Amino acid sequence: MSTLFKKVLAFCLSFEGDLSNHPADRGGLTWRGIARNAHPDWEGWRYIDRGQVPPDALVEKLYYERFWKPLRCDELPPAIALLLFDTAVGTGIAPAVRLLQRSLGVRVDGIVGEQTLSAAKSANLYVVCEIFTMYRLNYYRLIVHRDASQEVFILGWMRRAVAAWGVALGLIDKKQTLYAKLGFDDVRTS
Repeated sequence: MSTLFKKVLAFCLSFEGDLSNHPADRGGLTWRGIARNAHPDWEGWRYIDRGQVPPDALVEKLYYERFWKPLRCDELPPAIALLLFDTAVGTGIAPAVRLLQRSLGVRVDGIVGEQTLSAAKSANLYVVCEIFTMYRLNYYRLIVHRDASQEVFILGWMRRAVAAWGVALGLIDKKQTLYAKLGFDDVRTS
């Protein structure tokens, strides 16, 4: 597992609690963001059912095998990998990939294939990260519009999306940012 995966996972888990069973959460019982309704076969549920804490290695394994690898994050620029992975943890893989594909202006099919990878590698990362985040925020608004019971989560979802965007920007080569292109990197404030 790559260092990038471990850092991205640490970011995601900083927004996830331990055991949760919020009545409005469609995922039902959740451990560290792993929803039992979405992952009923996860090995960690055996521990939780016995009142024990699942080993961190099982959490890491699920996120790596069921999110990181299928999203092909090791083949993406780090900023995009972070945004895509973090979004997929909450929305599922296909919806997150569709948001990325719309941001890249490629065919939208919900699958990270060669066209998506190629577009991501040649994209202006600053612009793609910003557009992706706007699509992500709008996706959350649509969820609440369609189901008012989800409104209890929207502020947290939006805070997380904006935080992910901020971290993603830090992963972009500064020469690619509008900040640098306009020469603001030479301006000092007093």
